[in-house]
Amino acid sequence: MPDVVVCPSCGAEYFAHITTCHHCEIELVAPERLEEARMNLPKAGGQLVQIIEDGSYERVKALADGLETYGIEAKALKLSGNSCKSGAAYGIFVPETLAEAAMQAIHGIWKELFPETVESISSMDKMNDGLCPACGAVLTTMAIECPDCGLNLGGPAAGGDCGDKGCGGNC
Repeated sequence: MPDVVVCPSCGAEYFAHITTCHHCEIELVAPERLEEARMNLPKAGGQLVQIIEDGSYERVKALADGLETYGIEAKALKLSGNSCKSGAAYGIFVPETLAEAAMQAIHGIWKELFPETVESISSMDKMNDGLCPACGAVLTTMAIECPDCGLNLGGPAAGGDCGDKGCGGNC
């Protein structure tokens, strides 16, 4: 039994007891079987399908380049129906047969490229669950600051009132 196994898609090496690539979710192989396994990977086919939309070309291009490192053909293309006034929006397009693998890989790529957004999403999830994003303390409905750590939560007293009565000023 080999000491390491390799992902035929992205080339990541794992200890021999691991059976599936964490990023690609593809069965790992012994290094001597790598070329054979790469020939048997799913081939790009079908029409291009959109898997993600984002306003920024730079961000979409970085994600598409990340997919390429996983062996997934990806294109960053301008989305139709966007005018100059509203700004251009771009999307990632991949062959239909690779869309599922691309969606699985994109989460890991996003975390690597934009860790600050993953952290802010996590903080928003905590706030939505009624917890302080800093210390995890339980918050009251209209808390302006955390009762445990004192974190300013951006309530109306902090100038967070946007005028939208639907959010209660906690925007």
